[in-house]
Amino acid sequence: MKKYIVGNWKMNASQSFVQRWAKTFSELFVPLEGQECIVCPPLPYIACLSASLPDAVRVGAQNVCEAPDGAFTGEVSARMLKDCDVDHVIIGHSERRSIYGESNELIASKVVAAQKEGLTVILCIGETLEQRDDVEKVLASQLDHSIPEGIVLDKLIIAYEPVWAIGTGQVASLEDIEKSHKFITDYVMKKFQVRLPLLYGGSVKPGNAADILNCDGVDGVLVGGASLDPQDFHKIYSASV
Repeated sequence: MKKYIVGNWKMNASQSFVQRWAKTFSELFVPLEGQECIVCPPLPYIACLSASLPDAVRVGAQNVCEAPDGAFTGEVSARMLKDCDVDHVIIGHSERRSIYGESNELIASKVVAAQKEGLTVILCIGETLEQRDDVEKVLASQLDHSIPEGIVLDKLIIAYEPVWAIGTGQVASLEDIEKSHKFITDYVMKKFQVRLPLLYGGSVKPGNAADILNCDGVDGVLVGGASLDPQDFHKIYSASV
């Protein structure tokens, strides 16, 4: 299975930042066999970044509306993303769940909307610090209720992000990562009879990326803060080689 290196810029960037980032990354980037590179900037910069990067680097979105169109001020539909040549979208990130109160059911409806337009979904799941003692129960519930019936499985990537490790500098131990990834992989295999790509996210940096990418069951990484530095992100992209 290929490795996916996904950058999530969150709500950071400017036109000048995008141009500088794309120039530096493009000068460093060489496509690697068996690796997929995806960068997800804030919505206003998707077109600018896409036009500034090599074709082998995909540009994705950080969120999508569950509705196809209509009176939803401030929202963006999957059709609009597709119209902007986006083919990947992050759904269910912990910040969407915790800050904006997105439920598993809403997330599932967003997955349906994205896949109706042919988008590949990067579905985020993960436990909070308070839920660490019940991590398998939490992950099972999120998998059961965030993945709708009739899902297009070959357009679904799962990203496991222990919420307590996002942006905190704390990283789950390699043993913890392998344990959680094995649980998720076995659970998905039992439910859908397929092995889905499974990424790890949570304070991934150049210094730990190789170890994480070489863990059993890890098919890539979802990178937050470190993806804002094009040199660091390139080091992560190259880490599993």
